[in-house]
Amino acid sequence: QRTPRSRRSLVGRIDDLISWYGQHGCLPKQVAKPGKERSLAFCMSDLQTKIRKGTLSKECLAKVETLPELKQRLQRTPRSRRSLIGRIDDLISWYGQHGCFPKQVANPGKEQSLAKLIHHLQKEFRE
Repeated sequence: QRTPRSRRSLVGRIDDLISWYGQHGCLPKQVAKPGKERSLAFCMSDLQTKIRKGTLSKECLAKVETLPELKQRLQRTPRSRRSLIGRIDDLISWYGQHGCFPKQVANPGKEQSLAKLIHHLQKEFRE
């Protein structure tokens, strides 16, 4: 019996992620220059989304949990709904004060944080 291509490639990406961690001793970063590290970081982000939604196979989850740092991330308590509503209130307030949406290219701080919230919400609604 053949493994479906998408599942086979996901298992391969997880293996690449494990290999990366073994070579570098850390998880890949999304802020890295385009290439393998950045690609693996986005793959890791997708894996976290699948885990949160409960759509990752047990086989893949078992592999992912061999990465200590990623396992710790997954065990963190998710933000509460109230916290999200508070952040959306902050976003509405920002827009009211500035007349525009916050930009991700802003210096680290409230504006960049709110811009990341917008990006996250857009990604969640697309899925």
